[in-house]
Amino acid sequence: MKMEPTTVTMNKVCFVVMIGLPGAGKTTFCESFKEKCSIIKVIHVCFDKFLRIGDNLDLETGQMKEKRRHFLEILGRLAEGIKLRNKIIFEEANEDLAKHFNENIQIDLDLQPTGKIFGIFLDDNMYYRSMRYGIVALARKYGAGFLQVHLDVSLEQAQTRNATRSNPIPQEIVSRMWIKLEKPNEQFYKWERNTVNLTVNYKLEEIMEIKEKIAQCANNPEHPIEQDVEREPVEQSTLHKVDLLLRKAVSDIIKDRRPTLNGLDLKQLSEHLMSRRRTILNDFKMGLIEVDPRSTTNEQIQSLF
Repeated sequence: MKMEPTTVTMNKVCFVVMIGLPGAGKTTFCESFKEKCSIIKVIHVCFDKFLRIGDNLDLETGQMKEKRRHFLEILGRLAEGIKLRNKIIFEEANEDLAKHFNENIQIDLDLQPTGKIFGIFLDDNMYYRSMRYGIVALARKYGAGFLQVHLDVSLEQAQTRNATRSNPIPQEIVSRMWIKLEKPNEQFYKWERNTVNLTVNYKLEEIMEIKEKIAQCANNPEHPIEQDVEREPVEQSTLHKVDLLLRKAVSDIIKDRRPTLNGLDLKQLSEHLMSRRRTILNDFKMGLIEVDPRSTTNEQIQSLF
């Protein structure tokens, strides 16, 4: 009698990127979601346990950037092992986590049912867009879903909530993070289209909506970008017009925030905005962002910062 080949039902994975200031409630949200939405298998990856950051906020340069890159590479292999139900890949990646970051993911794949949706919750501030882009790149590489959950709080709310934590972060660091926070902007950055914005007073219904969104993203995973697609070069006149819009936005933001900031914070804000202007302009040149200078308003441009 001819035996039919055994088919293995793969799991589905969605990277859930938490975005928000210290004190915004990211960890609380992850724990609440895990408690209320058991249909999604939650893997809560709290970056503070793996990456000791300290006071240096320049996380995109030097040793910290390399550590984050290595950490994300291991997370990608973990996701691959979960998706394929390949215990060897998963355990090798977990061993690398323990070796290089003194922590690992506590889960036994053999005890998990097949065809499950896994939400890998990345609990970090993720205030630089480039950090988040690294995650969507992972999702594309491993055929996983990608969702951003932005807990949008004011600086005052974050500082008040941070002060009540058992191990509060110095308030000046919270202030500096607020200055550097690059909020999701799906209007211009199309890869941020799967984003949910929450306030600190989010309701149970919103948690349930995010559960459905995770399932939707897991069932419609990201795909690699086609490398051979030719892109028309940006005309210098268009580039110049976009640059003028960016410069005006920087000037207006500084003018609006000047009354509420001290000298040091204002200096840091100015430096950050100038750096962001250069980054946005380069993103436009590379085709990562779509801006029509004829129809884009100053308010819309300011939202990029």
